[in-house]
Amino acid sequence: DLVAPCNSSIFPFEAGSVIDTVSSPDDRHFKSLGYMAIVQHSPGIFEKTYYTLYLHMAAPPNVRSGRIEKTTELGKVGNTGAADGCHTHFEIRYFSGRFSAWGNIYGEGDKRKDPYFLQQWENPCGKFRCP
Repeated sequence: DLVAPCNSSIFPFEAGSVIDTVSSPDDRHFKSLGYMAIVQHSPGIFEKTYYTLYLHMAAPPNVRSGRIEKTTELGKVGNTGAADGCHTHFEIRYFSGRFSAWGNIYGEGDKRKDPYFLQQWENPCGKFRCP
């Protein structure tokens, strides 16, 4: 969660293509995700296609689908859905769906040896310097 003042601009992590949005409170996932966008990115710093997720926007995303640049404003920081205060829930991931195969992003119990986990996640410290 990236805390910021309400209505601050949200920009994508990198250029890519918007593949999914929640742009209406009538969406079946609005109560948990709020207004949101998912962006698909080509392999770059990561070795395979990856996705970024932006949740709890103040209003419907400024984008619907298609190509965007790093300078494209996705929307504004908000507290829609299951948010407590203004922030953007931001994820970098390898799966494109709103939720993982476990029905959320975490799953229950220790998933470190689960085949799905091993295919969909990686330790960023394996590629980058971590403290």
